[in-house]
Amino acid sequence: MAYGDLGRHTDAIAQYKTVIAQDPKYANAWINWGVELIATSDYRGAIEKISHGLDLKPDLSVGYDNLGVAYDYLDNFTQAVELYERALQLDPREREAYQNLGSLYFSHNLLNLAEAAFIKGLAVAPRTAGLHFDLGIVYEQQRKYGLALEQYKAALTTEPNNVEVRQQLAGVQAKLVHQ
Repeated sequence: MAYGDLGRHTDAIAQYKTVIAQDPKYANAWINWGVELIATSDYRGAIEKISHGLDLKPDLSVGYDNLGVAYDYLDNFTQAVELYERALQLDPREREAYQNLGSLYFSHNLLNLAEAAFIKGLAVAPRTAGLHFDLGIVYEQQRKYGLALEQYKAALTTEPNNVEVRQQLAGVQAKLVHQ
């Protein structure tokens, strides 16, 4: 996983292959291999590996979330939504699934659904800067600048040096001045 975090996807995949050679039924290794394939834009390969991992252990919510990401990249909206929702059925605390679902809705201009997904994510992970930021973006798109301002400030409480959040905050403050 450290190799993946460092962007060394080939090295990460080599490690997962080593783990699988020792234990071919280790579902997380298959799923993580799929995540690395997503990072290299091999979405079909990712679907194959993650699906195999889920065949081995069908109750891994994170696997369905990651599978949803692969389908999202392939522009399969319906399949991605179903997989994110499956992840949340298995584990309603799967913060990433809320964030991914909300982002998918946002990218399809389904702002009310995006808002709901981000709010639900914040209910289970209230100190997640990314969820606050994304909800702020939704509010800004809806021209709810006061609510956007609150979300950007909340994001800064956990990530005070986040330049992107600071820029969005400044933009919203300027909009509020000109209202």
